[in-house]
Amino acid sequence: MRGGAGGTGSFDPLSKGSAWLYSQFALGILNIPGGDYFSVALPDRSTEAGRLQTAIWALEGEAAAPAPGVNKYYDAALLNGGINDAPAGYLGVYVLNNFDTAAQRNAFVASGATAGLRQDFLYFYVPDGGATLMLLGGALMGLGALRRKFRG
Repeated sequence: MRGGAGGTGSFDPLSKGSAWLYSQFALGILNIPGGDYFSVALPDRSTEAGRLQTAIWALEGEAAAPAPGVNKYYDAALLNGGINDAPAGYLGVYVLNNFDTAAQRNAFVASGATAGLRQDFLYFYVPDGGATLMLLGGALMGLGALRRKFRG
């Protein structure tokens, strides 16, 4: 993530707490003391989504940290990594930095220039263990068999 309070444009690694929260959310298992994010019994999903977003902003230093007991997502994230910097790919979570142009991205990589830098995105990577290649191979074999059958 970038910026810290006010979005200064400086490099700011993702916190372990944010990575933990996002990985739990992406896996559909965000179940913490006080409730299950995905529970159908929740009266207002948008309220819960706001609390989750606020917790991530606070963990990244982009919002004030809530008092203990006020935001259950923030409290759980503090127990599961906190505000310590996470290495790239921690728990399968990565940050996608967006730029207006490739030249602006290249300037950022080369010198740290922040012109054209846009809102970052979190994404969760799940390796497929070769399943994609196996499916592609099976599909190609099937096409080969069909071609022989209709060729005569």
